[in-house]
Amino acid sequence: MSIAAAITTAYQAGSVLQVCARALENEHPLRPGDDDAAAELVRLAGDMVGEVIEGLEIIERNPSRNGAADLFTRWQECRAEQKAIAEIFKDDTASPPELEALAVKEESLSQQIAACTPNNSADAAAMLEWCIQDSNGAILSDLYPQAQRAVIDYLTLKGGSLSLVA
Repeated sequence: MSIAAAITTAYQAGSVLQVCARALENEHPLRPGDDDAAAELVRLAGDMVGEVIEGLEIIERNPSRNGAADLFTRWQECRAEQKAIAEIFKDDTASPPELEALAVKEESLSQQIAACTPNNSADAAAMLEWCIQDSNGAILSDLYPQAQRAVIDYLTLKGGSLSLVA
């Protein structure tokens, strides 16, 4: 569960509880079945709050789930998978659709890595290593300077100053 999903679920639980409160505050006598319906709504809201708590606990235990280091690991796995599939189909003239899907996934991960703001040394190192591995010494991407700038900014903030000699 993402933080956005947790917030959405919390708002939904709040709405359900407001309906329950209005039903219980109603001056009109309850009709047959109203007690059961209100009890079911309270159970539903309780379940929703439980989902929010569980989701937030998972997020708390895995704070860098989408940090650059994690994204870089996923990018490396994607590249390895691409190489394995390419090796299997190396004699085929047509490229399998799996390779195209992995290329799209790799590009998405690359964009996410480049857009990261490193929060720790592992993220910063992963971003720089991604630049090296992705470029393979030849290919240049407009994403590399973006990632490198983010690392420089992180190191500047962490170290207080960083002087670059041009």
